[in-house]
Amino acid sequence: MSPIGVATSCDILYKTVCVAEFADGEEIIAIDEPCDENSKFYIIDTGEASVTIRKDGVMKQVAMLAEGKCFGETAILNDQPRNAT
Repeated sequence: MSPIGVATSCDILYKTVCVAEFADGEEIIAIDEPCDENSKFYIIDTGEASVTIRKDGVMKQVAMLAEGKCFGETAILNDQPRNAT
């Protein structure tokens, strides 16, 4: 990817970051949720976030993200629905 492409991707993500707090167990994003101008990119400051996907019609946890990890960028950068909850 060229430096211009990288800068463009960074600009897109920068515009989608905000500070927010969530309760334990609260759903932050939902699988298949459409991506639009209100979609956000998340960086975990404190706590953890569980990542689940739908496999064979059943929701399955595939990861546990901790402090410093991020999520939500794939849908924003590719202008596609969310691929996990």
